[in-house]
Amino acid sequence: MLKLDDVLSWIEQHDKTIELLKWVGLLLVAWAAGLFRYLRTLTRKPKALVSEVTSRCLIEEIDEHEGQRDVVRAALLLEVEVCNRSSEPVVVRTMEVRIRRLKPIRRWGPWLSAVSLPNRVHHQMGSGIKLMRNWFAIFPDGIETLTIRGRIAPKDAESGFILFVAFTHGNWNPRIREECVHVGIKVHLTTGEKLRATARIPVTRNTEFYEQMVPGILDQIRHPTAWNLPPRF
Repeated sequence: MLKLDDVLSWIEQHDKTIELLKWVGLLLVAWAAGLFRYLRTLTRKPKALVSEVTSRCLIEEIDEHEGQRDVVRAALLLEVEVCNRSSEPVVVRTMEVRIRRLKPIRRWGPWLSAVSLPNRVHHQMGSGIKLMRNWFAIFPDGIETLTIRGRIAPKDAESGFILFVAFTHGNWNPRIREECVHVGIKVHLTTGEKLRATARIPVTRNTEFYEQMVPGILDQIRHPTAWNLPPRF
């Protein structure tokens, strides 16, 4: 059986070893504390999400435009949520999106800027219509609470619709698989931080359905000023 006197005697004879073990222990504690803080920071960082249930992509196929054939206009109406899990307020400055395309090399298209919505998104609920929230765009309807300006309080989240339009041709066109397009979104915060997310967005070719969702959207997306054109178009 180990005696206390033997232990004390061993400690006195190996004082340098004990000192080294103490420093190793302190380093391990510091490392564990730093790792814990790092993991806690990761779980508290703001996060972006795209709703695959409510978002839609209108695909319009055009035989020819200004000498180019196999042209596609894709209008992405995305519901984007930004969740602020941190203890400080954050401000969303802009959002960008890119679409997976047919091109076998460099499969992702260029980043596209948002286009202003012509109207609020209308959601049919039985015999009634619910007006949905949207990012940034302000309308003269007096319902300012439905417009998300970009500032998100700590431990809070905001979700709303935003519109993007791509006008492409050939292998720049969106890759449609199982009637969905694959998109990536980038949310820019005023701090310089970028939040990223990906999603598979259901495709529709029903222009009447799209017009019912957002009155005036067809005129909006069919005007050349709304098109994010690839560099070679």
